Amino acid sequence: MSWALPRWSPSERHRGFTLIKLLVVIAITGAIF
Repeated sequence: MSWALPRWSPSERHRGFTLIKLLVVIAITGAIF
């Protein structure tokens, strides 16, 4: 049952880190160009 899952499941945390890294890459690329 979905409601029994912890708030921060490994998949959600990994997706969050991936999104953060993507934003960092975009910020660095924007600073270079």
